[in-house]
Amino acid sequence: MIEPDKAIGHIVFDCDGTLISSHQAILMGLQKLMGGELNRKVSIEEIEEKLDMRMDVIANNFRLDISTPESQKRLLDKWALISQKTEYQYALFDGIKDLLQELSKKGYCLYVWTGRDRVSTLDILNDLKAISWFYDFRTASDGIPKPHPQGMEELVGSFDKNKVVLIGDSVADQLGASQYGCHFLAASWCPNAKFENLLHDDLIKRPLDCVVHIERLLSN
Repeated sequence: MIEPDKAIGHIVFDCDGTLISSHQAILMGLQKLMGGELNRKVSIEEIEEKLDMRMDVIANNFRLDISTPESQKRLLDKWALISQKTEYQYALFDGIKDLLQELSKKGYCLYVWTGRDRVSTLDILNDLKAISWFYDFRTASDGIPKPHPQGMEELVGSFDKNKVVLIGDSVADQLGASQYGCHFLAASWCPNAKFENLLHDDLIKRPLDCVVHIERLLSN
């Protein structure tokens, strides 16, 4: 692991859909969450139709009232407990370990910024033997969720933003990078990745392909 003050750049990863394959687990978890909130059966198809990586958007899509900080916290706390259930299966995407190894070898410091809660984030990355690659983490448990840039400020706010790259698979990641003011790479190796106003050529198809893009961005 590279110490931040010795790094040639700072690479921040989203977790779900970027580092780990978790789409089916998220669908099943949200099915349980929304079914409980609405007190009715919710199908996987309905979850897929109303899915977003931002919990406030999902709640709005299901017409849940989370207009107060208390109601938002209650929903996020409930989601955190569901996310920590061990029956859901997770795996690193093919090529992620090679990417983390290559970036670390070249002298980049690595971080995780995720909409997932802290307990399940650390547990999953530890179980997948990937946690040691990362210097620090910011999760939905630690402050204002994505796309608000608080997490980025806390992770890498003391460094030159021209030396920071966020890699993510969602609109929330894209907006988070824009609001923070750093570079963004669109991780499209997840088949469920969603972005706004990006051309096909802007999408990174394989994890290891990020290296050349990072070197190009940070050399300018």
